[in-house]
Amino acid sequence: MGIDPNVVNNDGVNALHYLSGRNKDLKLFDFFIDKNVDINQANKEGITPFMNAARSNDNTVIDYLLDKVKDINTTDENGYSALTHAVRYNRASVVDLLLKNKANALIVDKEGQSMVYHLIQSYNSSRHDDFIKKWKLLTDAGIELSAPISTETTIWHEAVKKDNLKLLNLISTVSKEKINDLDKDGMTALHLAAMQTKNPELLKFLIDQGASTQITTAFDETVYDLALENELLMNENANLDFLKP
Repeated sequence: MGIDPNVVNNDGVNALHYLSGRNKDLKLFDFFIDKNVDINQANKEGITPFMNAARSNDNTVIDYLLDKVKDINTTDENGYSALTHAVRYNRASVVDLLLKNKANALIVDKEGQSMVYHLIQSYNSSRHDDFIKKWKLLTDAGIELSAPISTETTIWHEAVKKDNLKLLNLISTVSKEKINDLDKDGMTALHLAAMQTKNPELLKFLIDQGASTQITTAFDETVYDLALENELLMNENANLDFLKP
């Protein structure tokens, strides 16, 4: 007795959801698509097989699937499109392919977070060059990198979380004037860095870019106060007097 290949489970997942993330065999895709398995099927989270491919597969597979997709800008329950998944998790070459096929770089997710927010989340120091390529692709697609990336945070706050000077240096080229903006918790990027970095040079860099040591948190804590509570930073035995207001 044969098994019906066109089965959708209780989570809205079909065979192509499983295949699209990693499978490179186009004949296998052909088999299921010929059996009318829906490439546009959204699971309970709104994720389609094409979104899975954009997140973790390669250009060959994505290019093959493109003309079978009804709307490249469909979003899941988080407001993520295929491009959002690609920007956040995949390579610049995939981002480029999607943009060339009318993916909308200006989509904002359900939390009000822009594509640049997701770009910053994608940062990995071992893939810095690929990040630069994605950065340029989004710029060429019309994104203003100095524009707000979220209603709750800024490009500086999100970059500081990556604890990487190369990334912060890049951010300084587009958004230096917003370095003292506050996030939803009333903290500056320098406050956040003082709380979590182990690199005093990163703090010095932020100050050189205009970050203020005078601004206090909602609990009246200074940058210096926060740094003294950071065990990772204190273990470096660095002189932190430069953080005093």
